[in-house]
Amino acid sequence: MASAEDKAKLKAKNKKVLDKVKEIAPAGGRFSVRTRHGEVAFEDLRTKDDVEGVEFLDIHLAGDTSGGEDHWRIYNPPTWVQDYNGPITGRDGVTRFREDPITAVAEVIAGAGDRQKGRRPA
Repeated sequence: MASAEDKAKLKAKNKKVLDKVKEIAPAGGRFSVRTRHGEVAFEDLRTKDDVEGVEFLDIHLAGDTSGGEDHWRIYNPPTWVQDYNGPITGRDGVTRFREDPITAVAEVIAGAGDRQKGRRPA
């Protein structure tokens, strides 16, 4: 069981991402995001609190989900996606990123579907 201090740190860390998701994602509406692994069709994307009060992303996918899960819960969601012209430089000093939480979450979901089907990311 996590301590109160750990919960507070996780909640603060997630707040920025979750606030950005609330701004970008249409509440209760369908939308699609194109990723390097394919298109991810979201049925619904919301933020919720778990029993201990820690926020997470509650995601329902639309369309064909035969290759993977149709419902996801993501704690501490990713925020960056690789972008050759992005303003953020990675630790290696070469890889470039941009902040885009919705696309980053879609990349995770699409990549997980590829791994479940035995394919490697491009």
